[in-house]
Amino acid sequence: MTPTSFVSAGGLTRDRRADRLPRREHRCDAVFAWLQKVAIEQAPDHRRAALQLELDRLDRLQAAFWAMALAGDYHAAEVA
Repeated sequence: MTPTSFVSAGGLTRDRRADRLPRREHRCDAVFAWLQKVAIEQAPDHRRAALQLELDRLDRLQAAFWAMALAGDYHAAEVA
C-alpha cells in the first residue's frame, strides 16, 4: 500500500482530500496548520525531548566542521 492510497476515516485518500483544496499554496498552508496543531498538542516533556534531540544533532554537525573552520578553512562545510 502506498502512502497516497491510504484511506482515511472519511473514506477519502490523502490525494483526494488535497484535490479539494483549490491551490498548492492552500495545501501547504493546511499541512503547516496541521503540523502546528500536532506540535501544540504534544506533551511538554515530549516537545522538550524532541528539541533536545535536534540540538544534539546540530551540535554534532557543527563539531564535525568547527576545527577546520577555526583553522581558516572557509569551505569546510561546503557540499561538493
